[in-house]
Amino acid sequence: MPKLTDDLMFHNFRVAIYENFNLSQNRLKCALPKATYCRQLTISFFFTFGLKFSLHSTLPTPCKKFLRMKKFLPVLAMMLLFSQACKVTKYTPEKLPARQVVFGDGGGFVGIETSYTLLENGQLFKQVGVEGAFEELKSIKPKQAKALFEKVNSLQLFKLDIEKPGNMYYFLRHVTDNLDSRVTWGAGDYLPPQGLVSVYKELKALTKDRKAADNKPKSDKTPTDKKDSTPPKENKSGW
Repeated sequence: MPKLTDDLMFHNFRVAIYENFNLSQNRLKCALPKATYCRQLTISFFFTFGLKFSLHSTLPTPCKKFLRMKKFLPVLAMMLLFSQACKVTKYTPEKLPARQVVFGDGGGFVGIETSYTLLENGQLFKQVGVEGAFEELKSIKPKQAKALFEKVNSLQLFKLDIEKPGNMYYFLRHVTDNLDSRVTWGAGDYLPPQGLVSVYKELKALTKDRKAADNKPKSDKTPTDKKDSTPPKENKSGW
């Protein structure tokens, strides 16, 4: 095996950083999911540097001592690149990603629809009324959000033709890059699939007593304001 010179060794480090930078740029171009991207970046990191450090063992002792002092800088640069790449992206109601799970209910005496929008990174938004403003609630863990997205995806809403609203109705909507599927039920003479109801109840449980993300009181609330006396909506559909 040919010996590695100092210049060649540092050249290899620079190539490693360049390769992983290209991986970062490619993620932006092809819109890889963050979990997949981070996994690929991790594999690339350990493969590339693992190979370089294995070749490092063939160097003479003086070269090893010299490289031991300077090799920390490229490693630090790679760690910084890795940490920046794996940061969870935060979205705003004005600019939401394509993939969403939207669920909620409406109808009843008030007739107002309340919807919740869950994102893959765990962010959760609430909207009261079709034209109402979005309110961000406390996020859930990305791992939990991913599991819920997988459950919704397994329902294959695009294959279901369910449009059975009643006086009170419930809905589940799955938005992907290519599809926007929604099912609505609540009619007294219709019993929705058990799998659909199970996933809906699991999603709805996320919203129970969930506070706003900023935990700040509303500015327009005064000490004389009374609590909303509207009774909670009852499920009279039989499911």
